[in-house]
This record gives sequence, structure tokens and C-alpha cells, in this order.
Amino acid sequence: MTDAEKEKRYASTREKFLGLSLESTRKSYYPQLKKQLKIHIENERRLRLLVDNLPARISYVNTDQRFVFVNSRYEKAFGLTRNDMVGKTIETVIGQENYARAKHHIQDALRGKEVTYQTPFKGRKGDTQWLEVTYIPDIHSQGDVSGFYALSLDLTEKKLAEASLRESEGRLKAIFKANPNPVVVYDAQGFTQDLNPAFTETFGWSLDEVKGRRIPFVPEDQKETTAAKIEEIYRSGKPVKFLNKRLTKKGGTIDVIVSAALIKGHKGKVSGMTVNLIDISEQKKLENQLKQAQKMESVGRLAGGIAHDFNNMLGVILGYAELAMKDLDPTSPVYSNLKEIDQAAKRSANLTRQLLAFARRQTAVPKVIDLNETISGMITMLRRLIGEDIDLAWTPGANPWPVKIDPAQIDQILANLCVNARDAIANVGKITIGTRNVVLDKDYCETKIGCAPGQYMMLAVSDNGTGMDRQTLEQIFDPFYTTKGIGAGTGLGLSTVYGIVKQNDGFIDVYSEPGEGTSFKVYLPATDETIRPMEKSNIQTVATGSETVLVVEDEESILRFCSDVLKKFGYTILSARTPFAAIELTERHPNPIHLMITDVVMPEMNGNDLKTHIEKVLPGIKVLFMSGYTADVIMHRGILEENMHFLQKPFSVHSLAAKVREVLDEVES
Repeated sequence: MTDAEKEKRYASTREKFLGLSLESTRKSYYPQLKKQLKIHIENERRLRLLVDNLPARISYVNTDQRFVFVNSRYEKAFGLTRNDMVGKTIETVIGQENYARAKHHIQDALRGKEVTYQTPFKGRKGDTQWLEVTYIPDIHSQGDVSGFYALSLDLTEKKLAEASLRESEGRLKAIFKANPNPVVVYDAQGFTQDLNPAFTETFGWSLDEVKGRRIPFVPEDQKETTAAKIEEIYRSGKPVKFLNKRLTKKGGTIDVIVSAALIKGHKGKVSGMTVNLIDISEQKKLENQLKQAQKMESVGRLAGGIAHDFNNMLGVILGYAELAMKDLDPTSPVYSNLKEIDQAAKRSANLTRQLLAFARRQTAVPKVIDLNETISGMITMLRRLIGEDIDLAWTPGANPWPVKIDPAQIDQILANLCVNARDAIANVGKITIGTRNVVLDKDYCETKIGCAPGQYMMLAVSDNGTGMDRQTLEQIFDPFYTTKGIGAGTGLGLSTVYGIVKQNDGFIDVYSEPGEGTSFKVYLPATDETIRPMEKSNIQTVATGSETVLVVEDEESILRFCSDVLKKFGYTILSARTPFAAIELTERHPNPIHLMITDVVMPEMNGNDLKTHIEKVLPGIKVLFMSGYTADVIMHRGILEENMHFLQKPFSVHSLAAKVREVLDEVES
């Protein structure tokens, strides 16, 4: 049958069943068909435009695993055109390595299973992307699969962001755990969410014990301040920082700096609070120790400052009182009056010496000693000092390291500590003196003001007396502070001990509890120097002399007193009130000058500088320094420099004459 015949038969059938001729069909249905076709074409165009611009690679693959359709994202991803990919197998287009990872998923899709998976994808330039791939099987009504749609979303940036977030979270977690300061994290209701190890170590609570609960570690007297700060942080939204105290699980109290900040989540909504705590207990302790040291240093400077002039005045009083008494009958009323003046001046001089010891400006002549041997020689005297009702125990340590200190200062330390211990014991009791070698490390010294790591001889004096509370302990080294009644003490005993110890580069530690007694531990640096045998003193009547002595002193009364005394002992005296006058005198004096006695602190120049000038004119001249205040021009913190001769003001007639003879005899030897 020809096409014409077929068309004729089709038209006849249409007319028979529909009552429409070919012509009428063309007129009534073709316009609609054309319209529908245009709409279909336009929809297909829009659909293709949409598919091409979706943020995903979209393709259709047939049962031969060949591309039937790809969108423009595929073209951009592979740098190929549609014509390059349509009709090609998946393996050919994406490569063997990528296909190997996708193969079993493709097989699942062709068996009618919808598949979604994430996979790394190696690009043509060697770069690696992360894709989320979905295969949607194209299943016919009969159940046959004719292919599948493939959608691939690029997750590379998301994966990088997630990796960065994980890394950031890991770093934050590591910082949180490694933070040496205690940190606690609360939720918006104030319940504990997290603790770092430092919190557990410092305060004792573990996370399991407090998670979801409030930690009971704010002391009662700190709750008001803490509540006010919490209110402030929620009101202002800004972090707060304040000093406070916190309780440990065992009930102890720790001084802390509290730093708190809100935790904000989505759209700035507050989700909790993080609190960082800095334990400043040791810092507070060191601050208190530093304040104490600074306070004592200030008083020490004051003591040293007044000592020079005060000792000059005392020297005149003592000297002329002694000279006057030598010319009087001891039975004379005037003699007894002068004796009272002499005694009062000596008590004043002793008070000044204690102040200078506290100020670390007491004259000291250090020697290398065996501390055990020195203390052993004092035990009998100390037993008499503390009385019969108190037991004195002496427990020397074995093989003591030598120390370098003026033995007289050990006498002062022990006498003051033992008297202090005696006064702390009501009736009968016990005082224990002990020594031992100790090595102090850096960690220990960091908690002690003035302590340096090294080897020390430790001298301990302990008693079982009344003990002291914390407030008293903070003041015991203050000069003139005393717990004794009026007239029972000057309050300079422990201040003297403190000054002597500091003067010798040591430090002192005290432990005491009310009702439990007190223990003083004095640490003196060990020395590598060798102990030399102590020279026995040879006390003789002071000899006279005939040598020429130059006396330089800006205080006229002291200058006159020294001149008068030395003249009585046979010396030829030259006197000068200023250093320049002394230099001029030596330059024009025709005869030898054997000795210069000079004050240390004077106008124009100090005594040591004067010595340098005088030695240029008179090489080999001997020099005796005198002062009421041991300025560091000849001493370091009161410790006499090598080959220096020194006479501490105030001095007696006998001590002046004896010292002059000692220095001159050294010249002759």
C-alpha cells in the first residue's frame, strides 16, 4: 500500500469515527499542536538552562556505562565539550583511578538501587577534590533499568572548612587541656560543663563530680563580689577580671585572679561562660615578703643615716666623760655623776649598734669558721642566759661546711634567738639548737625572697613556747616591734638577727603556730675557703708612742677629743677639719707622718678618696678609718674590705689608743 493510500484510509477512518475531515483537523488541531510544541521546546530550553546552571555535575548514563547527556558543569570540570564526552564510557572520561572507586556504586545503580556516597576525585591537573555523588536509576514501568542519572556536588571547600574546624577545635582542646591555669566552662544556667586538668589539680574536683552541677568553691565572704561580677558580665557582654578567693575540695583557700567571658553561639546568643583562674597564692606571699623587706630596708636606711651624727655625739660624751673620770677621785660626787653619763651613753651606743646590725651596716670582720665549733663554745654562756628552768639541747650536724662570718655575729644571732625563745616559754620548756648542711634548689628559692640556690649551713633555734599567730609573724622583724611588756624589750633583737643574716648573704625562715612553739632557721652560705686557726688575743696595757699622727675629722669636738687623747699617750698630733686641709698639711709638713686617722664620711671627699691622695704624697703611710656609719666606700654592706683598719664610733680612750698602737706596730713589723 502506497503512502497516499495509507493517508486516504487514515482520513476515511478519522471521518468515520470523529466526524472530522482532514481539512477540518488541520484547521482545528494543528494550531494547538504547534502551540504545545513551542511550549515543550521552551520548557526543554529552560530545563536545559536550569540543568546547566545547577551547582552540580549532572549526567545521564546508559546501561553500557556511556554518557548520553552531560551538563555544562561537566564540561568545566573536565575541560571537555559535550561532544567529547557523549557516547564515551565513564572510565574513559573520569579516568581509571576515579572509576575504580566508583565502579561498584555504578553497578548498584544499574541494578536499580539509588546510591549516594562521598569520594575523593583526582582532577586532570592532579588536584584532588571531594565529591558527593548520587546515582538515580532510570526505571521503566516494567521494572527495566535503561540507565541512571548522576549528580556530583563539589564538597572540597566544605571538607577543607571541616578539616580546618577540626584542627582549630583540636588546637583549642589542646590549649584548654595544657593551660597551666585552672579553667571551668559553664552553660547559660551556670552549671558546669567542662574542667581542664589544671583545675582538678589545683582545686581537687574532677569533671565527673561536678558536670551538670554548680561547684561549691566560692567562699561565703566572696559570694557577693562574685555575684556582682557575673551580673556585670551579663549586663555589659564584656569580659571581667577581678581578685578573689576560691575554696578547694578539701576546704583550703586560694587567692586567685578571676577572668570570665561569655560564650556566644548562633546570632550572638549566650550559651555559657568560661572562667580562667590564676593562682596567685605564692605571688601574694612573695608580695608580702617583699613589702616586709622594703619596709625594713627603709628603716635600715633611716638607721644608717642617723647613726653617723648620733655616734659622733655619743663619742664626744663618752670620751670626755672618761677623760674627766680619770682626773677625779672615785669617791667624788662628780665622779658618780659622770659614771651615770658614761653608762647612759654606752647604752645608747649599744642601741645604735643594734640599729646598724639591723640596717646591715654594722662593722663586721668575717672569718672562715666551723659553725659547730663556734656554737659549742657558746653553749655554757647560753645556758646561763636562758636560766635553769629551760632545757637547752645542742644537736650539731655531721661534717659541717665552713661559713665565712664574723664570729661575734654568731654570738649576736644565738643570744637574740635564745632570749626570744626563753621569753616565749611560760615556765619550764625546751630550746633546741641544731645545725646541718643543706642544698637549696631553684624551685625552693623561687618561693623565698633573698634566697639564691646553693649550699648552706642551716642553724635552727626551736622552742616549745606559746608560738605566734600570722599577724605577729608578719611583724617580728620590724624594728621596735615587740610583744613584751613596756620596759621588757626594745624590739630590736630579731631585727638585729635579720640584718646580720642579710649582711652575710643568707636568709631566715620562721615557722610558728599558736600553742605549738616557734622554729627559726638561719641559712648561711657555705664557703670553699679553708678554716684558719683562731688567733688568741693578747690583752696588755696600752703602750704609749712618739710617732706623728694626722687626724682628719669634720666634727670639731671629735677632732679635739682624738687629739687630746693621743697627745696624752705621747704622740705628735697634726689635725685637719677637711680633706683638702689635710692634703695641704701633708704637702708642707717637713717631717715624716706615720699614721693618718680619718673619718669615712666627710664634706669635699670621702675618707677612702683622701687616702688615695695622701698616699701619693706619703707612700707607705698607714691609715685608720673611723666612722659611726660604715659607708660602702670602705666596706660592702658593713663587711670590711681586705687590709682596711677601722674603728667604730663611739669609742673609748682605751680603744682609740689601743687601735692606734696596733696599726703602728704593724707598720714597724
